[in-house]
Amino acid sequence: CSSLRSFAVSHPLSPKLPAMTYSEIVLVGYLVMSAIPFFLMGGLILPDSFPGIKVEDCGHRNRGPCVDSFEFGVGKIYMQVAAAFMLQNAALIYFKGDKKGIITALGCLMAVMAKHILVDGLIPPPPVMVLTTLVLAAQFFAPGEWGKRAFVLYMLLNVVVFTTDPATPLKDTYPTIEQNAMALFVGERFIEVIALHCLINALLAGIPGKQLALALSMTLILPLMGYHAFVHSVGPPGPMLLINLAISALTWIEYGWADLTKKAEAEMKTPMYIHGVIVSTSFVPYYIAEAMGMPFPLVGLKELDPTTPDPSPMTQFTYFFVALFMAMYSYTEIKGTMEGKVFAVYHYALSCIIAMWQFYPTTTLLGRLFFSLPHAFTLWSTFIVLKEHEKVL
Repeated sequence: CSSLRSFAVSHPLSPKLPAMTYSEIVLVGYLVMSAIPFFLMGGLILPDSFPGIKVEDCGHRNRGPCVDSFEFGVGKIYMQVAAAFMLQNAALIYFKGDKKGIITALGCLMAVMAKHILVDGLIPPPPVMVLTTLVLAAQFFAPGEWGKRAFVLYMLLNVVVFTTDPATPLKDTYPTIEQNAMALFVGERFIEVIALHCLINALLAGIPGKQLALALSMTLILPLMGYHAFVHSVGPPGPMLLINLAISALTWIEYGWADLTKKAEAEMKTPMYIHGVIVSTSFVPYYIAEAMGMPFPLVGLKELDPTTPDPSPMTQFTYFFVALFMAMYSYTEIKGTMEGKVFAVYHYALSCIIAMWQFYPTTTLLGRLFFSLPHAFTLWSTFIVLKEHEKVL
């Protein structure tokens, strides 16, 4: 292992770039090797990823000729788009924030859009084509860091649009897609994947060359994988899920468990104290009330998610258990004895767990809003880590 490590350090993949970590090498290889079959053999992968998808239409009474079904065609096209975004992630990791990474990433997307126009006779969403061209031009002509900023803002805009209105970009390419429920379902799942890769692009370009950006990027994948697998029973096969988990673990292992800088540790005390006060005065009584069968009016667990089990000795045990541990860790937060790195890292995991639950259709709007507060502390603690520990803001 030591000889392999010394080779990776002394023989980086490009002599003009910093040496790559193990997780960067593994992730670039994984993204590229996954993108190739997505682009070239999407038709073989789709039936495993979307059980029940109709592969062919064979005319009246199946007398032929047989052609790809509409939903199958939509899936193959968006598999190619997903492949382009995988290659974007790989380019940004490999070039570690260099402008060549952004140019390569945009080039991958433009190449796939050109293929769809010239070969498949499809028109990608016009706003995407226009913005991609403008952001690419900004890499050559914008002063200073404005080219990179334009790319990050473009990716974040995509995240907002694709998550709030996924049907519109689908209808730009397939005007009749809403008439086919399965095609719309397949398209929306791919739009969610593309939005995730856009968010990862923003992280990798906005926090270039940082192991933390890589670790956070892989962590973001986990809630969406869980949502697709557990809510919709779709997505990559089991081995790919395990590979993603393993790579995510590797990125965090290589990030390490070093203490925060003194300034970051000091600044973390503020959100930690506020969080401790909120948990001890609100959530501890909340779970005690649930355990005693006297839930808070309007915001009881049943109102947040109707699948909440009815009161039983086991639910009472679980809620008292949760309340006890909430009281214990909120005490350490108020006293300031919890380490800042622990506060930040457990919020990364907590946000993943909450996000996956928020994705479930049984979760009410009130439930999503009620448990959104932890995400604010995740963002706050991450901002402190990036600003005072990583020194990138």
